[in-house]
Amino acid sequence: MHACPNSPDTFDRLRRQAEERIRKSQQQNIPPPDDTLELIHELHIHQAELEIQNEELKRAQQELSDLYQQYERLYEFAPCGYVTLDPRGIITRVNLTAFNLLGTPKRHLMRSDFRKYLTRAWQDTFMEACSNAGRTGEKQRIEIQLKRKNGPPLWVRSDIAADRDENEAVVQWQVMLCDIVREKEAETLLCGLNQTLEQRVADRTAVLEQRTGELQQLALDLTQTEDRERRYLAAILHDDFQQQAAFVKMELDRLARLTDTDLQQPIMRLADFTGDFIDKMRHLAYSLNPPSLHRSGLLTALDALAKDMQVHHGLAVTLRVQPIAKPISPPLASILFRSVRELLINVVKHARVGEALVEVCSQDKRIQVAVTDKGIGFEYPAVKNGECANRGFGLYNIEDRLKFIGGRMKIDTRSGKGSRIALTVPYDISFKAKYKDPSRTVIGTQATTSVPAGTAATSDDRKQIRILLVEDHKLIRKGLSELLQSHADLTVVGECVDGAMAIKLAARLKPDVILMDVTMPNMDGIEATACISRQHPDIRIIGLSMHNDDNTRQKMIDAGAVAFLAKTDSPEKLLKTIFRVYRDANRTKRKTKMNPI
Repeated sequence: MHACPNSPDTFDRLRRQAEERIRKSQQQNIPPPDDTLELIHELHIHQAELEIQNEELKRAQQELSDLYQQYERLYEFAPCGYVTLDPRGIITRVNLTAFNLLGTPKRHLMRSDFRKYLTRAWQDTFMEACSNAGRTGEKQRIEIQLKRKNGPPLWVRSDIAADRDENEAVVQWQVMLCDIVREKEAETLLCGLNQTLEQRVADRTAVLEQRTGELQQLALDLTQTEDRERRYLAAILHDDFQQQAAFVKMELDRLARLTDTDLQQPIMRLADFTGDFIDKMRHLAYSLNPPSLHRSGLLTALDALAKDMQVHHGLAVTLRVQPIAKPISPPLASILFRSVRELLINVVKHARVGEALVEVCSQDKRIQVAVTDKGIGFEYPAVKNGECANRGFGLYNIEDRLKFIGGRMKIDTRSGKGSRIALTVPYDISFKAKYKDPSRTVIGTQATTSVPAGTAATSDDRKQIRILLVEDHKLIRKGLSELLQSHADLTVVGECVDGAMAIKLAARLKPDVILMDVTMPNMDGIEATACISRQHPDIRIIGLSMHNDDNTRQKMIDAGAVAFLAKTDSPEKLLKTIFRVYRDANRTKRKTKMNPI
């Protein structure tokens, strides 16, 4: 090897050669000319300059050597592993940390393929990162796994950079390796903690949902129990008290026609008193158990409630509804109906107005019912805190009940500015208990089988109006039968206590007129009327009910009944109705015969 031209050995050699020449020239004793002396002087000056430069070069060389040694120490003992690869991926240089990470002796590591120290799953990832670094000239960072002879693979973070020449060709790869085992362990631990936390949150959420479901179930059970008790009481009023009172009124009306003049007026007054008593029981039974709520749903029940509030409380209720805003579950409809009725009663008691607005609409798969009045209003915070005489227990009851089933109540009111109370509930609530309809339960009746009272009419009976009596209450059935049999032009050809048997007797006896009760076990009068009207259009059906409401009346008419009467109507009205529908039927038959199709 040749020494560098600027190395200290070269300068020493040149200095010795110059001194040797000067000594030889002095030994020859040749007097130098003047220009030679000047040249020698310049050479001495240049020599001094070279000596100074030589000293500076020596210091720079020493500094460079120190820096190189410092770099070598830093490179060798760096906390990260450094590996230099040639363009083919062969290891050309590594530091001590890289030795430890790769876990291979130096003699085996040098001039070996770096990829064989990677697990098979990460070799392609490493090569792709190298390709990206060579193509873009930007450092690539990836996480890879190194093979370990004894133990699991070692996670490292790798920074890959490409050294390129002036033609942008890769001359070598610089690979940095950093141990991230602890980071991965911490990440795994954190992931486990997150999963544990998520599981705990899920468990707590499940418990909360279960408790919420239990509260909803309790609220629904409470509503169902309340409705059952209301229907039980209404059934007692309807099937016992009202029926017995109706029978008493029938007997009084019959006695009034048979007795002399002196007793006729007192008996008629008793009959009128009994009728008023029946009306009050009917209204009480309606308040406890509105028939339209369970037969036709919430919207029809609210329409009937609006009419009832006008008749019995003088409150004009305007009803605005969307037909699609109908709750699915009966308990939900019951809660809304009771709540609206309570709010309207509050308007009557406290608002000091004669009008109210009820709105029913659908919003985001929920039902909203709002009751608005322009009355005196109230300070709800004061009422809620018990600072007023009216503590608003009804509002609290409504609000709590709605919260339990996932609904809410919003109150907008101010003293002197009226109030608007909006109730929002879901369309449906799932619950475990089956919602039984107690209105189908008949209290105080006897057997539910048919009780025929006659057979097919004889030739003498054909001039009479043949009547089938369908009534589940024994006293009412007896009173009607005695009333009808007392008239020479009427005959009862059969009796039964439910709609299913009425269909069979209508087909067998072919009566002219059927007196059909509405509320009966097994099959009610509405369903039976619809069936008989389809099968026997010549038979005239008159609906009878203790519930003298418009909804019940309309349902019977829609089913095919030609008339509808309350059981408390006078005997004269019942008889006139029977003769009228019979005449209308005969008139229709004659027109059909005269004008055949």
